[in-house]
Amino acid sequence: MNIYKAVEWINSLNVADLPYTGITSITCGTKTKNNVNTGEPCIVFGFLNKKPLQELSAQEIVPATLLINGEEVLTDIIEKPISQHLAARNCHVLDPYTEPVKSNRQRRRPLMGGASSIYIGGTDATLGLMVTDKTDGQVVALSNCHVYGASQILAYYSNSNGAGFTNTYQISARQPGTNAYNPWGNVTPSVDYIGNCKRAVPIGNKDYTLYFNTYINDTSCDAAILSLSSYTTLIDIVSSKNVVGFNVPGPYQFATDTEITSLLDPASLNYGAPIFRSGRTVGPVGYPGNNYSCRLSVSEFGLELVGTYSGYASFFSNCFTFVGQEYPDGISPGAGGDSGSAVFALLSANSITLSAWKAIGLLFAGPNAAYPQYSIGCRITKVMDDLDVVPWNGVIPTLSATTQLVTLSSSQIQPWSTSAVITLSGRKYYQLGRA
Repeated sequence: MNIYKAVEWINSLNVADLPYTGITSITCGTKTKNNVNTGEPCIVFGFLNKKPLQELSAQEIVPATLLINGEEVLTDIIEKPISQHLAARNCHVLDPYTEPVKSNRQRRRPLMGGASSIYIGGTDATLGLMVTDKTDGQVVALSNCHVYGASQILAYYSNSNGAGFTNTYQISARQPGTNAYNPWGNVTPSVDYIGNCKRAVPIGNKDYTLYFNTYINDTSCDAAILSLSSYTTLIDIVSSKNVVGFNVPGPYQFATDTEITSLLDPASLNYGAPIFRSGRTVGPVGYPGNNYSCRLSVSEFGLELVGTYSGYASFFSNCFTFVGQEYPDGISPGAGGDSGSAVFALLSANSITLSAWKAIGLLFAGPNAAYPQYSIGCRITKVMDDLDVVPWNGVIPTLSATTQLVTLSSSQIQPWSTSAVITLSGRKYYQLGRA
C-alpha cells in the first residue's frame, strides 16, 4: 500500500457521502485476523458496533478491497468507540510532588511548552509550544482549541457566549491549571492569568454540516493560540523556547506533511521513528527524547471521530495515532490533562548527520476506556495553515497591540433575523453595526 496515496485518499473523503452508519474512524493501519495483527497494510474502518453481514444492506458492506490510485488495497473492520480528550493508562507514577510529573504541573515563570495550563473555567490541560503569529510577529502560546478556545464550534450549532462562559475570564487562560490533584496553582484564577485566546480553529471549519444530525462533518485540527499578557514576566530567551523534560533544546523545527507521512513508509529513513511528548498529567514520555519512560511510535494516519465539543463530536481529518512500542497492549502516550502537548519525531533517527527532532503535531484525543492503547494528534502542518503560525526562533519582539477591522458582508446577516452576526475565533457576536 502506498502510504502517501492512501493518506491522500482518506483525507479526500466526505463522511456524509459514505453509506456506512456508526463509523468512528478511517485510517491507514494493519490488518487483524482472529485478534492477531498480521502486519498487512490496509485501510481500517472503525465502527461503534460490528454487525453480522445479514443485518446490513448491500451498500452498507465495506468491500474487502479498495482501488486507490490504481492499487488494490485490503480493508479491515474493527469496533472502536468515539475518542475523547483524553483518558489513558500511563508509563510512570503520576505524583505531582515528584519527578518527572512535578516539573510539568508546577507554576512556571517564564512559561515553557509542556506546562500545565487551562482556559478559565476549563479542565486541566497543557501549553504545547511557544510559536510566532505570522500576522503580527508576536510570540503566542499554542495548544488545542478545547484548551484555549473553550471547544468552540461554528455558530450554526452552538452559541459559546451562553451559560457557562459568562465570567470575566471566559476566554482567557492561566498557568498552571488548578484542581484537587494539583498543589501548584492559586485558588484565585486571576493570580495565574497569562493571556487571552487570540485565534482558534472552529470545530467544523472544513465542513460544518451535521452527519446523521449527530456529528459535525469535518474539522482540520484542534488548535488555538493565546496572546500573552506580558513578555517581561512570562517568557525569556533561555527556557521559553524549550519543552519541559525534553532532552533536546529549542527552538524546534516543524515537520512537513511528507516527513510526517514517511513515519509509516517502510522505504523511508523515518520509518518507525521515535516519538516524544511532554504534558501536564504524565509528564515527559518517549525515549530517547527523555530517559524516564517508554518508546513511542506513530501507528496510523487517518480520520477520527472525537467528542465532545460544545455537545457535539466531530470528524477530524489529517490525524495520526501513536502508541507505546514496548507496551502495545495497554500503555498510552498521554492521559487526561495532556491535551495540547506538542508531539515530536526524531527524523532520520539512524543517521547521526541527518537526524533531527521536529514537531509533528498536537496531542488532542484518545480512547475513552480504562486501559487505552493509543493517543491521537492533529498534524502541525494543518495547525500552521489554519492558525497562520510558524516556529518561534527564540527572539522576543516588542509586545504590541493590534486592531482588526472587520467588514460585515450581506452573507453574515442571518436569514431569520435583522441582526448583523459575525463569528470571530469561533465565537458568535450579535448586533454588530446596529443600533
